Amino acid sequence: MDINLGNSFSQIVSALSQIIALENHKRMFHSWRVAIISTEMARKITPETVNQVFYAGLLHDVGTINLEENLLQQLPWERQIVLPQIREHPLRGARIVEEIPGLDLAANIILDHHERWDGGGYPHQKRNEEINEGAQCLRIADAYDLCLEQNPQADCWKIIKIMSEYKSKEFSPSVFEAFSEVIAHDIYCQDVSRDECLQEVAGEIQKSLPEVQLQAKSDVIGVTLRVFARVIDAKHQYTSGHSQRVSQYSILLAESLGLSHDEVSQIKWASLLHDAGKVAIPQTILNKPGPLTPEEFALVKTHPELTAEIIKFITVFQNLLLIVRHHHEHFNGDGYPGSLKNTNIPLLARVITVADAFDAMTSPRPYQRMKSIKEALAELVVQKGRQFDGQIIDRAEEVFLALTV
Repeated sequence: MDINLGNSFSQIVSALSQIIALENHKRMFHSWRVAIISTEMARKITPETVNQVFYAGLLHDVGTINLEENLLQQLPWERQIVLPQIREHPLRGARIVEEIPGLDLAANIILDHHERWDGGGYPHQKRNEEINEGAQCLRIADAYDLCLEQNPQADCWKIIKIMSEYKSKEFSPSVFEAFSEVIAHDIYCQDVSRDECLQEVAGEIQKSLPEVQLQAKSDVIGVTLRVFARVIDAKHQYTSGHSQRVSQYSILLAESLGLSHDEVSQIKWASLLHDAGKVAIPQTILNKPGPLTPEEFALVKTHPELTAEIIKFITVFQNLLLIVRHHHEHFNGDGYPGSLKNTNIPLLARVITVADAFDAMTSPRPYQRMKSIKEALAELVVQKGRQFDGQIIDRAEEVFLALTV
């Protein structure tokens, strides 16, 4: 399969930023707006790092995974800086992003994006030129979006006036002047105040950027997706490592079934992504120790289609859409979202269904006792021909029993 690595990489990173937006119960508007404004400023201030600033803008909130909903936006600066879970989110975000190939500088930008020019920021209370220039662009773009949210009717001149109170405090004078020029005089960027324009503007900027330098012959997509999976799993207290384990189990089953190399690659990627849509489901539901209400379960059942929505714009993953969308179908037709049955369910989706159920039973969950491998296999066999494809269960008995050796 021929892959445009640079294009695929940028699409995957954009999809990861959508995960962050969904986790925080908002659309992509904030990340897009911060990425657009900071990138246009970087063209003036630090043009050699413009692509890193753009990706840092898209991913700057990745460290907020697991924070209480909207906590960062609700607290004043004085409260943010004394709460460890708030103060450390730039550190968490930087550690995650530095694992993505080619984004080392973006990680440093994210690390500094809550530092203030006067030294009153966090996590390290840097001041003046100690703060990464790209991070200074992110800081003022982030503040602009909050200001716009609080003053939705204000024009660009009103926004500039409001934010000028923080010049030489939160923002350096030179960065503030560059920001003012971008907001007030660049017609292209004035569209960022309107949510309906953001996706198109961000897309045009992304196309204009130089490609991130990626190491030849490295598993860029695989490494990036493993980071992607960790971010997905990080939201909920019981899912740490879940997507990675489901991927490993799915690969073992696929190889045991004699599937082709391309099919094994597809199942590796699809299983890493299969729960992406769950970031939009409230923690109170996914962590609930008792039975879900019909309304709660209806919300949970939306996650496979949300996953497909997230990855549908990644060109190289078009053949994964049906796999992730239908990994909760049951062989007898009782599953969701399409009530598909038998071989109408994509084979690779049927494989992930078994791997997903096996990991759910053999991992700690708030709603059930963790089972041994043999106990879990017995449960799988009971559902043979009902929830699961019998052919795959036959292979699972051999493959998963070998894990006990």
